[in-house]
Amino acid sequence: MKYRVIDLLKCSCGNSGFKVIDPTVKEVSFGDGLTKVCCKSVCGFKSTSTEGGNITPGDCKQCYGVEVIEGVLRCNCGKEYPIIRSIPRILENISGASIKKTQEAFSWEWKMFRSNERN
Repeated sequence: MKYRVIDLLKCSCGNSGFKVIDPTVKEVSFGDGLTKVCCKSVCGFKSTSTEGGNITPGDCKQCYGVEVIEGVLRCNCGKEYPIIRSIPRILENISGASIKKTQEAFSWEWKMFRSNERN
């Protein structure tokens, strides 16, 4: 998950502005094509507001060069959501059986099509 996603997410309580807690990150390559600040209201990388000019395009370049692999997204309301294999899991009241059923359905679909086949 890119820290950039935090500017786009909202909690079920309606708040935005998650913080990443205990992240496991890896560095990834990113070109030098940014000329403006990408996030509109919240910079997840710096855990601060983008207002007031305290975020620069250089900060965005650093942010895009980092991938969050594992961790926890914490909302201001106290709710927490896990980040598993770079995917934020913002689901509530979902059972393990339901997750397994979804995984099996997608696995079956991928077995039905050959590599590079377009439908």
